[in-house]
Amino acid sequence: MDITIHLLDESVKEELFEFEVENRNYFAQIGFPRDESYYDFRNFEQITKDLIFDQENGMTVYPLRKYWTRIKKVEPSSTFLSSLIS
Repeated sequence: MDITIHLLDESVKEELFEFEVENRNYFAQIGFPRDESYYDFRNFEQITKDLIFDQENGMTVYPLRKYWTRIKKVEPSSTFLSSLIS
């Protein structure tokens, strides 16, 4: 399995949305519930555009880990941010 780190960009919005939908209950259980409107793809798409804008203007960084196996899986990476700070 190969793992790569990429910054959030438009090319992964569909995969990231699928990840968010698939893990909706998990996020709610660990204390990070998303508003119902977050699960409307049009809203998610705008949220993603806003995050990319912030990232491109140096306000934040949104790294994603990609696991490449038979099925490509994308997930947010807080570990990567921690490694930048250390």
